[in-house]
Amino acid sequence: ADPRGHNFCAEGPKCGENSECKNWNTKATCECKSGYISVQGDSAYCEDIDECAAKMHYCHANTVCVNLPGLYRCDCVPGYIRVDDFSCTEHDECGSGQHNCDENAICTNTVQGHSCTCKPGYVGNGTICRAEFHHHHHH
Repeated sequence: ADPRGHNFCAEGPKCGENSECKNWNTKATCECKSGYISVQGDSAYCEDIDECAAKMHYCHANTVCVNLPGLYRCDCVPGYIRVDDFSCTEHDECGSGQHNCDENAICTNTVQGHSCTCKPGYVGNGTICRAEFHHHHHH
């Protein structure tokens, strides 16, 4: 006998294309793949979950949720630029120079506007950055 147990998946059940066969000690079952849901409680036949319609998505500000087979995508509203996979912003403040970041800071677009972070080796709030190894002593 096979020490790994019997392969019930080899002889069925017939799982649909969006379903995976799971082999157990005494039987095999069908389970829906991630992003799919069983139709009428039968896991052999699974349909795509519309994450956008079901509000099961993480699309944030200024984006449109687009359903895809097994997953979804967040597209920017026209005229907006991407901040990350889930959010977009109206203005590219970093690219257009509409920012008050120090020359030794990194500008990052955010939904609200932008943020300034001092580059490695510099300290400050981003709007003002100074080299961290120069210590001035005031007398």
